[in-house]
Amino acid sequence: MESYLMNFKFKSEIVKLLKYLTKPSILPFYVFVVIYLVVFSPHVARPDEVPFAALLKVLPIWYLAFYVYKARNTRSNWDAEDSYSAVNLNIFLCGLLMSSLGDICLVYENLFQPGVVAFAVAQFCYLLNFKRLYKTYLLAWSSIPIGIMIYIILFISMQDVSMKIIVFFYNILIHTMLFYAFSCFESKPCAATLSIMLGASIFLISDFTIAVNKWIISFSLAEGIILSTYYVAQLLLTVGVTNVTKEKI
Repeated sequence: MESYLMNFKFKSEIVKLLKYLTKPSILPFYVFVVIYLVVFSPHVARPDEVPFAALLKVLPIWYLAFYVYKARNTRSNWDAEDSYSAVNLNIFLCGLLMSSLGDICLVYENLFQPGVVAFAVAQFCYLLNFKRLYKTYLLAWSSIPIGIMIYIILFISMQDVSMKIIVFFYNILIHTMLFYAFSCFESKPCAATLSIMLGASIFLISDFTIAVNKWIISFSLAEGIILSTYYVAQLLLTVGVTNVTKEKI
């Protein structure tokens, strides 16, 4: 692992990652995000609980799902011995679709719990996907104390017992996902696994912001932080998993 990290050319891999993020095939994602921002301004205030808001919110994620579906079907030379395969892209695709279901639920206040459950399933799909990539880990262990600390903070702040239970299991899943995201980068540092690690980390920031805003202290910038980090996280995860086979992991 140390030799891998020592040979990691940060600048060149960042340039490669930026190329991944600016491919013409990714541009519709940015267009859908901008449309949602212009129509409902969710970064300014919580949108109205209407189906059209839910539709525009999930369009960027649905496009990422389509992007993964297309990547899976255009990859014609899958090797049965590869550590990564079309099956793993299917699992990740399911994660994106469950995330979109969670997005729809979170538009409505009374569907918050089902939304968390949907995202829990998504995190389970993501961690299964990343688990196939890791070979070693060290930095990844940092996800465990982070997860414990976050849950203690939220446990003290939450009053609803059922919500404490749901968040407990969700916290385990997202930090396990984070563990494997870090470990796959440690196993083979490259632009794709860097994207996965960054995406997982930013996803945690998005979810923690939701929790802080809901149970600890409500603040005006919350919606903007939640929205921006969430979309960036999903994009980075998608770019990572669809390009990881090119990195010969």
